Amino acid sequence: MSADDSILIARLLPPLTSLNQSESDSIASLFESVWLKKGEFFIKTGDSVTKVAFVVEGILCRYSYDQKGQKIIDQFLFDNHFFTDRKGFFSRQHSFTTIQTLTPCHLWTIPINEIEALRNNNLKFTLIIDSIIQKTMDHQMDLKNMLLVNDQLQRIRHFNDLHAHWLPFIPKRDIQRYLNISHTYYYQIQKK
Repeated sequence: MSADDSILIARLLPPLTSLNQSESDSIASLFESVWLKKGEFFIKTGDSVTKVAFVVEGILCRYSYDQKGQKIIDQFLFDNHFFTDRKGFFSRQHSFTTIQTLTPCHLWTIPINEIEALRNNNLKFTLIIDSIIQKTMDHQMDLKNMLLVNDQLQRIRHFNDLHAHWLPFIPKRDIQRYLNISHTYYYQIQKK
């Protein structure tokens, strides 16, 4: 990991809880800077869940397939978000989803065993993890609530407003799947 990455990670951690410089540095040293090309996988369904990542730059897509083989988009992962396969992480099972890059991505990864060791030995880090989990769950709930809105036009506008910068990089079909909007309706709206 570069010195610049370590500084950025150290800056990320203190707002969540009060860590001294030595604690921030020791936690930052556990992260690995990883670059993935467009189309590469962070994890595939069935893989062991061994790490958590933070999106420094780029966009990823979390998805699975239903019984009919239809792709189900669970979430798009943008800059400044922690992620992993949540279900596999919490249940200590293999991944239930696939997470793939839609653009070149810069990630910081940390092994789950390092997270557990820190959590068991440092109350402050437990607070950090709890804060990250809560923030991630709140964000996911906000997105799920947006998807419950019955008006398709509102869903499209909300998604477009939130992610305007990334729209050119997200396949339109994936946006339609995520918003549960028909191909025809989506293109009619985009023309207007």
